[in-house]
Amino acid sequence: MPENLSSLSKSERVEAIECFRRRHLHFYYFAGAKKFNNDHYKTLRLQSTALKQRLYFNASAPWTGNNIPLKAALIGAQLNWDVLISESTETMVPCPILFSEAEIAECLRIGAAQDGINQKLGAFRNRLGISTDGWVPLDAYEHALTENQRLKDEALVGITEEQRRDVLQNWPFDDHAED
Repeated sequence: MPENLSSLSKSERVEAIECFRRRHLHFYYFAGAKKFNNDHYKTLRLQSTALKQRLYFNASAPWTGNNIPLKAALIGAQLNWDVLISESTETMVPCPILFSEAEIAECLRIGAAQDGINQKLGAFRNRLGISTDGWVPLDAYEHALTENQRLKDEALVGITEEQRRDVLQNWPFDDHAED
């Protein structure tokens, strides 16, 4: 927990407590696996597990028009190929994936920018009390509307007229007509 927890805003406090809860859940899951299912625990501890999980998650998730997470996972596989296959085979197989250094740098740059944006959107959603699909519980609807307007007002401070037009046209938490 952050040492300044009591001085955080309500939404920041909720986010910090949720992060703490998830970390503890992760810790207890590992401890339980070690105690009750040691084979599973050993699998979780393999270096390649996180790489494989990321590949599987990005390859199996419904496509939303964004190929950067999958490409970044494939780049991770290319860069860590020896780790990926060393735990499952004794013979070295060449990596079938080959991205150029320029492609790798560009994808990782875009991926880092998207991660930053996703974190900000997540913080906004938490502040508004909405889910990733925009759902708001009925009893929180008025709060979400009010907080959405506050967020939008904050975003419009100190920007050019062109930027203002772009923000208003693309504000992610407004109703948009889907033609």
